[in-house]
Amino acid sequence: MKNSIKMSPLKIFIIIFVSSLIILRVFAPWLGKKYVNYVLSTKLEHYTGSIDDFDLFILGGEYTLGGFKLYKKTVPEIQFVAMKKVNISLNWNHLLKGKLLMDIAIDRGVVNFVDGKNEQRDVSGSEEDTKNWKEALDEIVPLSIQRLNVTNSSVALQIGVLKNLVASQLIDINLRVTNLVDPQKQKAKLSPFKFKGLLNGHAPLAIEGGVNIVDQNIPFDVNGSIDKFNISSTNNLLRHYIPIDAQKGSLDAVFEVYGAVSEGKGYIKTFFDGLELFKIDQKYISTKHIIFEWLGGFANWLINAMTEGEVATEIPFLWTPAGFDVDSSEAFWKLIENTGENLKKEPKLIGPLDSFEKKTKIKKKVKKT
Repeated sequence: MKNSIKMSPLKIFIIIFVSSLIILRVFAPWLGKKYVNYVLSTKLEHYTGSIDDFDLFILGGEYTLGGFKLYKKTVPEIQFVAMKKVNISLNWNHLLKGKLLMDIAIDRGVVNFVDGKNEQRDVSGSEEDTKNWKEALDEIVPLSIQRLNVTNSSVALQIGVLKNLVASQLIDINLRVTNLVDPQKQKAKLSPFKFKGLLNGHAPLAIEGGVNIVDQNIPFDVNGSIDKFNISSTNNLLRHYIPIDAQKGSLDAVFEVYGAVSEGKGYIKTFFDGLELFKIDQKYISTKHIIFEWLGGFANWLINAMTEGEVATEIPFLWTPAGFDVDSSEAFWKLIENTGENLKKEPKLIGPLDSFEKKTKIKKKVKKT
């Protein structure tokens, strides 16, 4: 009789466990890719998508989607969303505290909005029911998201599908949002975020503040600035929607917005330098274009005659359930006051997040004294 090999229960468990990990590692890329592609192709009504690769890192508690693509079914020639790499991982800090949360890192993402002049050709994502977007996201990312990182990405607005006319774009986008799940523990109960990018490829745009996406009303407090924006770089956008265009000039802007979805308020300070809207020998695309150019040129001349050097103003606005309102009279009188010298190129810091930080600084000073 042959001697039988006896193994302890522990050895049997280890062999089964290791074998399961090997099998999972071998088949996970194929299964993961199949599953994600199934979700993207069946959970959405107006959009569909796919990925090229799926990698699972078991010991690291993470998986990666490669070559993510999403497009509208009626406009398949344009990718609404494309991401080179999406890394989804467990948040280890919260895991050690007994909470299962995930972090998402997106690299080289692209979002293309399209004004196609009709509902079938428009691409914005708003055509899809919010419920469908949420169900698809929950299938691909099964746990709540605690932290979001976006690097080397861009957003563009395109006019028309066939012309491929880019009206405006943001490139070199870098975004970091933290503590999305538990904003109650943060300053003013808002999850902090920072955003940087280049508007139309040359003008630095910086935004920072806080937002609470856990609250149904989504309260937020945001400060931002734009530096040395070449106004003529947005002529495609201006001609299409007004129509008017700029011959030359630069824009600096500072803005602050705070409130929630239901109501809030803010302002934007604009600083124009060397603005020129009208040129006698320029080409016109329509009668309407001629009228707007001459009116804009006259207003431009009048403002330059009344002020010297930089032209600036502050435009307050607010929104309530009744609608959106801009205080145009305040903006006009600020302009008349030659605000290019009087207005400061910095936020007034009047939101709840800023008030919280001011109070904290005062308390620290009191303790020191």
